Amino acid sequence: MSKKSCFLKDSKLLIIISTIFTVIILILCSVIYSLKKQIDGAFDSIGTAAIKANSLESDLRNRGIINGELIINSENSKPYSLEQMQEFQKYVNETYKK
Repeated sequence: MSKKSCFLKDSKLLIIISTIFTVIILILCSVIYSLKKQIDGAFDSIGTAAIKANSLESDLRNRGIINGELIINSENSKPYSLEQMQEFQKYVNETYKK
């Protein structure tokens, strides 16, 4: 074998190896980016749930419902829907009955 053909084989091998490493690095970067997006989404959903629970609790407190019990003689007690009470009952079960 001549020096030139050996050099061409080596350069082709280097190109193949560098291409494989580049593809592997791109795959790893895409996996890491995907995991980052999932983690960000989880934190966003936790924050949204906390805000929703706080607003629901203050809404029900404004309606005269505290810790799952209706305060009948409250001046601020307003009508509430069955849907809101079911959501509040679920919230009370998760929060206070651990």
